[in-house]
Parts: sequence; structure tokens; C-alpha cells
Amino acid sequence: MRKQKHIMTNEGTNEGTGKDEIELTEFTTDLTIEQQFKLKLYADQTQSLSAEEAQILLIEMMRRNMIKDNVIRHLLNPNKHKENE
Repeated sequence: MRKQKHIMTNEGTNEGTGKDEIELTEFTTDLTIEQQFKLKLYADQTQSLSAEEAQILLIEMMRRNMIKDNVIRHLLNPNKHKENE
């Protein structure tokens, strides 16, 4: 499996100096062995789905992924979301 590396930036202001800082965090998109195994099981289990069942499953997976994104966004910046409430 080819390793892909991404760099995320976390911009903020250093309270001590007042200067903007950009923190670079490097992470990899590789799956663990356990994740690869689960993915293979999932692929095997979904082989026999009809087109309609596959579409329903895809939409539900996208919905759950969006919820996960919202939770992560909220955990990373809880104050921003309190302003919008």
C-alpha cells in the first residue's frame, strides 16, 4: 500500500507574542491492519446488494460521515459553535 502524507495547518495567535502562528501536523492516510480487515469484510458482505440497497447504504454512510465531521469540528472549536446557537 502506498503511503500518503498530508499536512494540516492549525492557525492561531500566540498569546505571548501576539503573532500569528501556523502549526503543521503531519499524518498518514494509511489504514491499520485491523481497518483493512474490516474493510475487506465489509466489501465481501456488500457484494450481493441490489443497486437500490447500495444507494440506501451509501446515503446512510455519507450522513454518518457528515455527523462525524460536525462532531470533530465542534470538538476542535467549541466556542465558535456556541456563538451560532
